Amino acid sequence: MELELAKKLLAEKNLILVEEENNIYHDDRVNLSIPLENHYAIRNIENQWNFCFIQLERRTIPKIKKIRAFKNKSDAITYLFLYLLRRYFFNKYIVPSRDRGYQVNSLQSLKLKMLELGIPDSYICEKENLKKHSICLYETENGWFEGFVGEKNKIIAASRGNFTETDFFTDVRLGSIYSLYLLDNYRKEVLKNSNIVLSFSDYEIANYLRYPILE
Repeated sequence: MELELAKKLLAEKNLILVEEENNIYHDDRVNLSIPLENHYAIRNIENQWNFCFIQLERRTIPKIKKIRAFKNKSDAITYLFLYLLRRYFFNKYIVPSRDRGYQVNSLQSLKLKMLELGIPDSYICEKENLKKHSICLYETENGWFEGFVGEKNKIIAASRGNFTETDFFTDVRLGSIYSLYLLDNYRKEVLKNSNIVLSFSDYEIANYLRYPILE
């Protein structure tokens, strides 16, 4: 993704990207006279772009923690774009959807909540019937897992397991499914309003969903 496109699309959601020398970050300050606090950014460090955590609080010199490295600037921008977009969706849609009077605690209650939110049941599948671009919920001898099914009908990334059924079926599980649905709706919105086709690879979507990539 090109930086100017990321800036334009994020600005439409009131998310401001700032570009400095070898450094791109989201500035969420309402008052620019307030010093910039701890934040995530992408930085070019020794000729390689990295997604980093920048620690500024109570420091005169920033402490930089490298989290993920990228082959090029474009890949790094895409990662930052999707990271900020998911955070935006989480605050605007996912948190408000968590009705305290309705708790997700089983597969059936998860499906009912999806129906209430307008999420098609095609967004989840079983391991015996994988569906591309969906989230597979499955049980193994090591507990329950969720994984993203790529375009080749294979699970390419999955959560870490060891969940019992009670621990697995929670609002957190719904959040992953809702995030994928919101991303798809957003891509349709951008196509309709700006005639821009947003294409992301399976692995970029898996990173957006925060699933570890399977070897």
